[in-house]
Amino acid sequence: MQGVTVTAKVVGWAKGPKIDGFTYKKRTNQRRRYGHRQKYSVIEIVSIKIVSIKTGSTKSTPTKKG
Repeated sequence: MQGVTVTAKVVGWAKGPKIDGFTYKKRTNQRRRYGHRQKYSVIEIVSIKIVSIKTGSTKSTPTKKG
């Protein structure tokens, strides 16, 4: 979207749910177990600025704390 600026800051990191996987090939005794856990960044939206293309004025909408 044009004319929109979002400002955010990184608060920390979190881990997603654990995924347990299992692969095999039949009749060949090939089996493998694996696990995966995705890492995510936790962010806080500080402000959103909307710039009007027609007038060029800015409208700031601060986010609520808490």
